[in-house]
Amino acid sequence: MNQEGFYRIALIQLPGIGHLYAKLLTEYFKGAKALFQASEKDLECIPGVGKVLLSTLCNSTLKRAALKRAHQEFKFTQKHNIAIWFYDDEHYPEQLKSCNDSPYILYFKGTPFLNKNKILAVVGTRKATAYGEDVTRRIIEDLADHKIIIVSGLAYGIDAYAHKFSLDNNMSTIGVLAHGLDKLYPQKNRELARRMVQNGGLLTEFLSGSNPDRENFPKRNRIVAGMADATLIVEATKKGGALITANIAHSYGRDVLAVPGRSIDVFSAGCNQLIKSNKAALVESGEDVLKALNWIKTTNKNTVKQLTCFDNEVGDEKNILEIIQQTGISNKDQIALQLNQPIHKVSSMLFSLELSGKIKALPGNNYQLKA
Repeated sequence: MNQEGFYRIALIQLPGIGHLYAKLLTEYFKGAKALFQASEKDLECIPGVGKVLLSTLCNSTLKRAALKRAHQEFKFTQKHNIAIWFYDDEHYPEQLKSCNDSPYILYFKGTPFLNKNKILAVVGTRKATAYGEDVTRRIIEDLADHKIIIVSGLAYGIDAYAHKFSLDNNMSTIGVLAHGLDKLYPQKNRELARRMVQNGGLLTEFLSGSNPDRENFPKRNRIVAGMADATLIVEATKKGGALITANIAHSYGRDVLAVPGRSIDVFSAGCNQLIKSNKAALVESGEDVLKALNWIKTTNKNTVKQLTCFDNEVGDEKNILEIIQQTGISNKDQIALQLNQPIHKVSSMLFSLELSGKIKALPGNNYQLKA
């Protein structure tokens, strides 16, 4: 990691510097190092910076302490083979980049291949029933041949089952943690986590030494929802982390799926509520998941037909069609990122392609090729 990386780790630790401010300040100064080395006069010229934040940015004692902690963190990551991904790195999860509250920095231990596969979040109650365990196993088995990464929170219950059954079916799985990578919570999942590093990995935004404090779990949940193409809720009460994750995914415009249960079952009440309120699509099998997300494999015949349809398109519109063809279903934000084009321009091209009958709009700003 170059010097810029040290300064970025230090920047996010300064009081009052959240993830959004860290990104904006880094962009404004063309790097965190330049921000740390800027004069007080230059700092005063930053648009929208109040007196409290300015006093932090001008405090040399705070900045020295932050840089010292950054060097300690770098030593820890080197010793334990942990990758550091900044918000503008190529390995940073593409879907997460489009979320306004995405982390400035992520720490990852495992195999970095998150942007090469479809990603499905599978979450649910910590007090999973036999029904929840069985339906999670069956859905994961149905998805095993479709190159899908399963992401969850490595908690007790449905989360742990999602990770375990993924590994049992040779599927990659990512656990997002609510603490630093120097510890594991809950301890019971330590062996599961070890297996995940060999086929997937562990991801967190927290420095080593960070504890699994209560307020960290909603932060963890936003990463689970943000990095996934869709979120599946297997069992959930009317209140709890799984419903928080579902609502976050819904706010991001991502697809939410839920497995229904009996009306008298407490741990199905949250899923039934999501389905009743039209916040989630009802699914009962892996095949239902694949159909809902349009992840069913197409035949070579259809692929040839689709390629032929692109012959009349040029420039970015042709690129958009190729992106949608490759993924089966693509989100507007994801397309804009891949094309490196402003969202308003991509919206206009998508609308034009929809009018011409080339693509079909789906819920959540998603698009697929029209048959």
